[in-house]
Amino acid sequence: MMPMFTVRFAHLADKPPLRVGQVIRRGDLIGTMGNTGASTAAHLHLDVVRGLQAHRYSLADIEAGAPAADPRQAALFVDRELFGIDPIITTGYADPGYLFALNKLHLAFDLVPVNRHQSRENYGIRWNRSAPGRVVAILEDDPGYGHCVSIAYEVPA
Repeated sequence: MMPMFTVRFAHLADKPPLRVGQVIRRGDLIGTMGNTGASTAAHLHLDVVRGLQAHRYSLADIEAGAPAADPRQAALFVDRELFGIDPIITTGYADPGYLFALNKLHLAFDLVPVNRHQSRENYGIRWNRSAPGRVVAILEDDPGYGHCVSIAYEVPA
């Protein structure tokens, strides 16, 4: 059996154009980067946890290990295919500044497209993995994460 992971894309501009159970393939649109929930500016919050996680969880839950973070898998999403242009990491994984400012670990990446100040052309977020994913949860207007979608996927061991 292959290991399963769940990636969460949060602070989307609108409810994702997806439905629970939908299979996502490389290049499919996940949603549009936005400024919803507790964010202070438009960006994409991306975290990856082990197992299929169809319920809401927080950064505090991840820090406590339930669900368990997977930084290696999270890092694999940070590439040019995500926005169709190079991403910039605005808050890094386990960023010390975030810890000192908010007293919690940021076991995730906050990302924006490199051209975000010139254009909204690359605000679209695409599935950038060769393995397909399956939508397992959609949150609409969550107070912390705004509009977000969780997608489960398997990888070869």
